[in-house]
Amino acid sequence: MKKWMTLALALALVLCAATAGAVTLKLSEVHAEGYPTTLADQEFARLVEERTDGRIKIDVYSGGALYGEETGAIEALQLGDLAFSSVSASPVSSYVPAMNAIQMPYLYKNADHMWAVLDGEIGQKMLSEVQASGSGLVGLCWYDAGARSYYTNKPVTCVADMKGLKIRMQNNRMMVAMTNVLGGSA
Repeated sequence: MKKWMTLALALALVLCAATAGAVTLKLSEVHAEGYPTTLADQEFARLVEERTDGRIKIDVYSGGALYGEETGAIEALQLGDLAFSSVSASPVSSYVPAMNAIQMPYLYKNADHMWAVLDGEIGQKMLSEVQASGSGLVGLCWYDAGARSYYTNKPVTCVADMKGLKIRMQNNRMMVAMTNVLGGSA
């Protein structure tokens, strides 16, 4: 049912563009030019323009140029000031707590396993829960912005190596708590 609603919304957008002439929408991306998710955003924009015969154009703003952090882009989406944004699961988990589950360390055996989960029933259910959350957001797809890692000045090969390390990270309660439990300081 929710997929039909999303499809209906997309169709309505296309019909509005067809009757009102060309429309330009904004897409916010925090990563820099050339980053894989930015390239994917640009390809999405190209495909939309191509498949609507130029009636819908999407301008991609990379490097946080429009709203800085992802939370600013999410607020702009909710206010209707922005049409699209590529955001990570961390800030979305404040609306859909189950999103924290897919961010757990050592959850996936490899990239193929991760994509099987995200493209499968679990990942699609998570995307539908974004829309059902009442946040005003709609999850369209998954991007891979790379593995979440700890970057430190010394190797971390076991839990004991985390003791006392100050780790800069996204503001996500689950990830902060996990880092602190491992002995680091988020």
